[in-house]
Amino acid sequence: MKAKDLCPHDRSEGPALAPADGPQRRSGGVWWLTLAVGLVAIVWLGVLPQLAKVPAIRQQIDRNADYRINADAMFYSEVGPIEGIRLRVVDGQIVREPMLIGSDDP
Repeated sequence: MKAKDLCPHDRSEGPALAPADGPQRRSGGVWWLTLAVGLVAIVWLGVLPQLAKVPAIRQQIDRNADYRINADAMFYSEVGPIEGIRLRVVDGQIVREPMLIGSDDP
C-alpha cells in the first residue's frame, strides 16, 4: 500500500507529539475537576447554611418541619399555590396586589 492510498489522518508525517502533552492535558482536567468539586463544597457547606438563616427561608423550613414535609420528596406538581405579590403600574403608580403563584387566577 502506498502513502497516497492512506487517509490523510493515517499518515504519520510531521513531528510526533511530545510525551509530555498527554499527562499535561490530563493534569489540567484534574485541576478543573478539583476546582469544581471545591466550589460545590463551598456552596453546599458554606452558602446554603447561611441562606437557611435568612428569616423568610427559615420560616419556610420551619413550616415544612411543622407539617412534617420532606423537601427532598417534593415535586413541583405537588406544591400548592404560594402567596405572593404582583406589582402593576396603574396610572403611573406601582400597585401591589396579592396573588397566588401557581394558581389559575390571573
